[in-house]
Amino acid sequence: MSNRAVLMYKNAERNDDVIRLVEKYHGEHLQDTHKRLGMEHEERGDLRLAEEEYLKAGDIRAAINMYREKEMWTDAYRLARSEGGEQEQKQVG
Repeated sequence: MSNRAVLMYKNAERNDDVIRLVEKYHGEHLQDTHKRLGMEHEERGDLRLAEEEYLKAGDIRAAINMYREKEMWTDAYRLARSEGGEQEQKQVG
């Protein structure tokens, strides 16, 4: 039942409910779910929400690369400085 409920919420774009159910019933897929949601937000052009989801997935590089690909250097550098380390800052520079 939980898989059908997740799919229903996904189709209705109720991402908070998707996350809630995945966290409760399929915790091992939580990071992948955040990553997928980040990719969906990025495809729709909602980069701030994409950034949030990538960070929740623990994938700072995906968030930085998203901004780099869009040539949004200020956001890429902001993220590298605030969330990353030396390696991420070099990735932007």
